Amino acid sequence: MTLFTRTLTALAIVATISGCNTEVDPTVPLPSYPDPIKPGPSVEFSTQIAGLNVTGMIDSVVISDLEGNQKLASVESFKGIQYAEQARFEHSTLVDDYADGVDATQFGDSCPQQEEMTTQQTSEDCLYLNIWRPQGTLEHEELPVYVFIHGGDFEYGSGSEPLIQGDTVVAQGDDDGKGFVYVSFNYRLGLLGSYRGKGDDISTNGNFGLGDQMRALEWVNKHIGQFGGNANNITVVGQGSGAMSVGILQGEMERESNSRDYHFSNAIMQSNPYGYEYKDDTAAENFRSSICSAFDMSVPVVGGCNPLKNIDKVLKSTDSTDLDTLLEGQASLLSPVNTLVRWLTDNISIGDDSVTSTPMHHLMPFAPYIEIEEGQDENETSNNVLFTEQPLQKGFTVPTALGNNANESNTFGMLPSLTFLIPVIICEVEPSLCGEEEESFTSSDLDQFADALAQWSTPENITALEHQIAAMNKEEITSKSIELPESAYEAITTLFFGRSNATGSERLLRLADYYPESESDLGGALANMSMFKMMLNDMLFTGPARKVTQDATEDAILYYFDVKPSFNVWGSPAGNGSIIKEVACILGSCNGSELPFVFNKAYRLDGSPMNPSSKEAALMNRMSRLWFSPELFKDTQYYRSNGNDNVLVIDINDGFIPQSDWDKTTNPGVDPVLRNGRLTGLDSIGLLLGYIH
Repeated sequence: MTLFTRTLTALAIVATISGCNTEVDPTVPLPSYPDPIKPGPSVEFSTQIAGLNVTGMIDSVVISDLEGNQKLASVESFKGIQYAEQARFEHSTLVDDYADGVDATQFGDSCPQQEEMTTQQTSEDCLYLNIWRPQGTLEHEELPVYVFIHGGDFEYGSGSEPLIQGDTVVAQGDDDGKGFVYVSFNYRLGLLGSYRGKGDDISTNGNFGLGDQMRALEWVNKHIGQFGGNANNITVVGQGSGAMSVGILQGEMERESNSRDYHFSNAIMQSNPYGYEYKDDTAAENFRSSICSAFDMSVPVVGGCNPLKNIDKVLKSTDSTDLDTLLEGQASLLSPVNTLVRWLTDNISIGDDSVTSTPMHHLMPFAPYIEIEEGQDENETSNNVLFTEQPLQKGFTVPTALGNNANESNTFGMLPSLTFLIPVIICEVEPSLCGEEEESFTSSDLDQFADALAQWSTPENITALEHQIAAMNKEEITSKSIELPESAYEAITTLFFGRSNATGSERLLRLADYYPESESDLGGALANMSMFKMMLNDMLFTGPARKVTQDATEDAILYYFDVKPSFNVWGSPAGNGSIIKEVACILGSCNGSELPFVFNKAYRLDGSPMNPSSKEAALMNRMSRLWFSPELFKDTQYYRSNGNDNVLVIDINDGFIPQSDWDKTTNPGVDPVLRNGRLTGLDSIGLLLGYIH
């Protein structure tokens, strides 16, 4: 698909999803600078650290003060320091013997992933970290330390992507007299990062990427003082799946049987879906059958793959051609079609009482899984067990700032919500679900609905749908009348939260704010899509974040990023990346939209440059300074305590607004139960987080 075609498709889908016109705001004038300042070349330098010769770089950086005046600054960087070593499907071990010194002048390879998802070279030799510090920093200077865990659905990304490099924020912090040390790192992803094996052939404790994160933090605890940082003042920051990791690490850090040294003092979690239910050990083992199918190794059987073609043995091979095969199979496993079918059919063929967990883990299949088996005592397990309990049930163990973007679910919920646009084609596969033969669509139709959608969801039909939508104009989209199931929305909602939670889903859909519209025309389908995304925002993101913050025994701050950027952080001029997420992020602040503001960098996620407006540039200057400073945790105007509903709202015009009675003000419900705020109401009637076991 060409970039032109992708763009037309994206705009057409957005027009369909938004149900409004496709006109865009006038082009925002770009900030003008009479004589733009350009950074100078980077220069190698050598220094003695812990008695070793370490070669790093002095990097020139352009920074701006709060008035927008630019100046040159310099920082010291140490790139590509190996913090651990690993063998495929084995847990990593700490590296801290550098007898020959350290060449830290260039980034190490990123961990294996689909090529289009990173700007860096990849290899399995990828466990490297990067350090930025103010120029002239001395050993044991005791500067605050910030460690960033990158996002990417546990499938892609690295600690060296241009958007999250630490040069700008470290330089401006030093210029403001608030110097700190910034660390980023890589960790294993996809199948290599999370694979529940079986037997003696491969580790059954397969949260390898989570183990890598622990090794990186152990390294920082042990060595950051030698780079001028204070190991007793470490703030761990994460975005997306990185924020999910921070939530897991918080809960596991204080586990009684845990003797590892990966402690930190504060945490910042950006866009953690605290309502996400992680798969348990049994679900992780069952997922092996899906992997078998994706690799075309054998016909899936109960308990795993055909033993004559043991996938564990194939995947454990260290041959480079096997790595290519692994990544090809992983790409097949993660394709939108396979993800959609896997998500829809889970809990359908095996009966109502067989599964208690939600099937939402299929939308992020390589997230860490809970390793404790049912009936097992977590305090009697070995230290090889890394993840023992849903993070929401453990809460915070350190002072924490967390929050979400206003349109968070646009990216997370795009794939399931697209199904609202395709039942007309499903009707051709299973006519009994449509038209006069079936006047309504209820939970009892789930089996037929999922089977029909599974038959429909082929690459050819997905492509045909894109072309069909692209060919429609606004009038056709809003007026086209077609025969659709009465409520596919009800089916998707029930499937999302699991058949075992069907009663809760039915109660949720009876509330006026989420009550289904008739899907007899596309207008109703679009309205239901909008409600579904609002529901996911409430149930997965803002509601759980607000609740865990109110219940926290540690200091906690809740923020809400309500900025609609003029740029699409998921946009890719090269035509790479996920078109699903690119489309989802055209309207509003979606997952990742805050990153250019946090790091004060005018880059998209793929590293391509973009041009912020003058207001956006000003907010970037302010937000990046607040994020990497103790004021975020100390300033009482941003502080939340004693169960008060105080939230730090981040707005493009007003900056940072401490807002009281936030839920009632921002999320007023239509239903009487929800009129004092949807999140308050959902919690009061037991629907918020009631699906998590």
